[in-house]
Amino acid sequence: MTDQADGHVSIGRDNFAPIINGNNNTYHAVEPLHVTAARHRAAGLRQLRLGLPSEAAGEFRSARTAEPGNPDDYYFGAIAELGGKKAFLAPLRCVRAADVLIHGALDLEDRPEFHYFLAYLRFDYYARKHLRPPAPWQVPFAEAWAKGLTQSRIDSLFTLLSVEDPLPAVR
Repeated sequence: MTDQADGHVSIGRDNFAPIINGNNNTYHAVEPLHVTAARHRAAGLRQLRLGLPSEAAGEFRSARTAEPGNPDDYYFGAIAELGGKKAFLAPLRCVRAADVLIHGALDLEDRPEFHYFLAYLRFDYYARKHLRPPAPWQVPFAEAWAKGLTQSRIDSLFTLLSVEDPLPAVR
C-alpha cells in the first residue's frame, strides 16, 4: 500500500498475501513492516501511559521484531521493563533487562535521554542500595548533559516511568 499525494491509498500486487483456506485461496492486504512496528510502538506508548507496563513491554518487543533498527523501541522497552516501579524497587532481572535495552538504543543512536536513563538506573538501583554498579552513574549523567539534555526530555522520561527524578539537579 502506498499513500499518494491526494491522500488515497493504492494497493499493489506486492501488498497481498495468499491465505490458504481449504480448497479456497483468498488474498488479504499485508502491511509493510514499518507500519506494523509503528502500530506496536503506538500501542506500547498508550499502555505505558495507562500504567500497563508488562503489556507495553510486549508491544515494544513486537515492534523491535518488526523493525529492529529503531532506537525508540529499545528505549521505551527499557522503560517498560521496570514495571512502573522505581529502579530501586524493581527486581535485579528487570534492571538488567532495562540496561541491555538502553545499551541497544545507544548502539543505534546516541541521544542524551538514553544516557540519562542509564544514569538513573545506575543511581537509583545500584548507588541507593550501596552495590557496585557496572560503571559509575556520574559518567552517563555527565554525558547526557554534554549532549544537550533538556528538562522537557527529562520530564518526558519520568512521566513514562511514573516516578520522580532522584538524580541531582544541574545548575
